Amino acid sequence: MKKGRIITDKELAEAHVFPHNLSDTEKGKADKELWEIRKKRLQEMTSEKLLLAQLMSLKFRMSQYISSNIYDNKYSFSYFLKEYINSLNKNKRDFSEEISLHNTQLSRLLHDKEEPNNNILIRLDIHSNNSIPALYWLRVVEKQKELELMSDKNLWDSETKKVKKLKFVRL
Repeated sequence: MKKGRIITDKELAEAHVFPHNLSDTEKGKADKELWEIRKKRLQEMTSEKLLLAQLMSLKFRMSQYISSNIYDNKYSFSYFLKEYINSLNKNKRDFSEEISLHNTQLSRLLHDKEEPNNNILIRLDIHSNNSIPALYWLRVVEKQKELELMSDKNLWDSETKKVKKLKFVRL
């Protein structure tokens, strides 16, 4: 590869993925066989291993979002909390009791009406047996706050009127 050459997505995929050379019918049959094997393995998993897999998947998704430079309203604290509760196959009432949180406060968190405090972040860490650290939850909240800060045009406009800018070139 020449220095400075940009590799296309297609070249990257071809370098790491082996072509299957199957007809559409053969590929469909192979996909079905693979799905049957995966389905059987999932059915054989213990509930503990299935829960651990779901928690690790959630932790990975949180980590990917936290480390990305993309801000997305979809991935709020409430989104990840809902995913966490769903992974546990718990109803909201039981979950709120397990983390000593009033039902109405949990509802407010789940509907983005309230931000979690540090106590809640720590409880989530402890509840997950440290599978999803409090710092992950905190970073999701921080990322949400960054998005809100940078996208609130009305706030920026109103605050701009209150400040006299220094007279030098911005870096």
